[in-house]
Amino acid sequence: MRQSGFYSILQFCPDAERAERLNAGVVLAFPAHSFLKTEIAEDLSHLKQLLHGSGESLLRRELESLKARLSTEGQHLATREALQQFAATRTGVMRLTEPRSIAIDAPDQTLHDLFVRLVNVKSVGSSQKPKGFRAHVDEVLISENILPLIKKPQTVLLDDLPVPIRVPFSFQNGRLHLIQPLDLARGLKAISETALAGQYIEKANASLPFPRQMVALTPDLQDANAKKGAEILTDHAVRVVPLTQFASFIENLSHRQWDITTDD
Repeated sequence: MRQSGFYSILQFCPDAERAERLNAGVVLAFPAHSFLKTEIAEDLSHLKQLLHGSGESLLRRELESLKARLSTEGQHLATREALQQFAATRTGVMRLTEPRSIAIDAPDQTLHDLFVRLVNVKSVGSSQKPKGFRAHVDEVLISENILPLIKKPQTVLLDDLPVPIRVPFSFQNGRLHLIQPLDLARGLKAISETALAGQYIEKANASLPFPRQMVALTPDLQDANAKKGAEILTDHAVRVVPLTQFASFIENLSHRQWDITTDD
């Protein structure tokens, strides 16, 4: 049974005036079980661009020291208010972000999933090279607390399609929504493959009691190529949802069961 918890990101901030930050670890709190645990990066090479003369060994000591303190005071920090107060006292190069809510099933696995998705994914206020649209999707799923609502991954086999359709996420509300992150501005091949899958799925729906639909999760449709790609997908029965609207899309689906008389 999922219960509510919260997490905070450990960020390296060597110069508060420059407001440059990079993720170095994650702390997860599960108040119902007095659980508080931290996972930190073993490889700190992605932080070197912000060292500005400071040694990597000093950064490692700072990070290990913060982890040790969180571990020692864990039982006293396993509430949102306590962790907020602790974060507010941080004045060194390692800072904690404002705690964010998350639904928790298995605490250790949730912590590791957060660590994999958030650490070394995003640079806050710095010039770190972007990790790509899929990494941005993962980050939004965490920050908007969508991840607990969706399943992952999903594979669909169709008689008329020579290869299976694989997507990283899906959502079931009577209709199975197969969710494929897709950067429409980066090439025709992925658009064509997704459009083909959408067409075959729509054709197969006629013989299924619970239909399926391809959903393309995309960046905002401002680029001309992206708009054209969205038109191609829509013409092939693929639902196009900009990432900025994904949370409301899932929320709307979760509040109603699919009805055979509707197209949504």
